[in-house]
Amino acid sequence: MGEKYEITFLIKEGNSPNKLEEILSSNNAKIGEKTNYGLKRLAYKIKGLQAADLYTYYFEAENQSIAEITKELQLVSVVIRFLIVTEVPKSAKIESFRQKPKREESKPMAGKVEIKPTPKPEPEQKLAPAEKQPEKKTEEIKKTTEKAPAPTQKEPIKPVKTETKPVKAEREEGKVKKDELDEKLKALVED
Repeated sequence: MGEKYEITFLIKEGNSPNKLEEILSSNNAKIGEKTNYGLKRLAYKIKGLQAADLYTYYFEAENQSIAEITKELQLVSVVIRFLIVTEVPKSAKIESFRQKPKREESKPMAGKVEIKPTPKPEPEQKLAPAEKQPEKKTEEIKKTTEKAPAPTQKEPIKPVKTETKPVKAEREEGKVKKDELDEKLKALVED
């Protein structure tokens, strides 16, 4: 006949897999073992459903008929999801899991070789240009302070003279200005 395949499919709750069996038999597939896993709760909604019946069928079919079976199953509204894979013999599955992979024995090297792990460089933090500018200014200030000569004792420090006005004079000037403004305002209002 052909190759052996396995189809696992979900159908809507309460429906029978008769339509699937018809599709397989119409494409000259010989159905073997059938397994009904019953109603299963889905991890997420599929086509608005939260639960579906899960089945697995083993069948033999020609390679060319698998494409036709897939097309027909996509059109059936009862089938929610399906997966067709080539069957691996059960005995091969069990043996492959039991056998541990053979490792090549390592041969001792002539000399000692130390392998030191290289430290991973820390990722550079990207700063905005505005944040980088203050760093540059501090570097420039450091450079200018290093270049500037230290004051010598030969030069006397001269006090800086600043002009100071008496506080009362400033307040009186402010009052005068306010009084003048009040008079001008009254004159405008009266007009």
